Amino acid sequence: MNARLAATLAVLVASAANAPAYIHYPPLTLPKMCKDSRVVRVMKVEKVDKENGVVVFKLTETLKGDPAPINAFRHVFRPDDVGAKAILEWMAANKTVVMFSIESNTIGCAYVFLDKNCYSLDWNKAGNFWAFIRAEPGLSICYHGEAAKLRDAAKDVLAGKTVDVPTKDPKEKPVSDERNKEVNDVLVRNRGRDKK
Repeated sequence: MNARLAATLAVLVASAANAPAYIHYPPLTLPKMCKDSRVVRVMKVEKVDKENGVVVFKLTETLKGDPAPINAFRHVFRPDDVGAKAILEWMAANKTVVMFSIESNTIGCAYVFLDKNCYSLDWNKAGNFWAFIRAEPGLSICYHGEAAKLRDAAKDVLAGKTVDVPTKDPKEKPVSDERNKEVNDVLVRNRGRDKK
């Protein structure tokens, strides 16, 4: 096996192994989010179907991890989910988001930051879309501001610069067991669809 193939396989195995920790225990600072994420993308909303809970994005820039293992730009929400409703209301053509993810050819988990909000995703390989896990208001401790400014801050962090970003203590501290159960339920449902 040549060295390049061995290195690629090592990254894929590490990505798959780190995904549960990444999605269950999110990085709580922007430098940690940038370090732990394998891919960091800037995207713009291209189309929104709020009734069916589908948002299609256009990739505008990859800050880290180019080429990325997953090239899916469709996010699918449960429109009846309370957290999803606020996110879908915000979505409109040309709005910017920044997506941080761990990806391999078999698994993907992500956090998407929009203006003063965040949500988590799990990649559905069979359908080649990202499934909404939950709104992540607690990640305001990592970043709480405009997504367009997050792009610049993430770029600076990735370049090794020290940055000061707006953050906000969450109103309520999430109960880890409840959050983990909610995340696990979505992961099982989403990944079960992959096997059909």
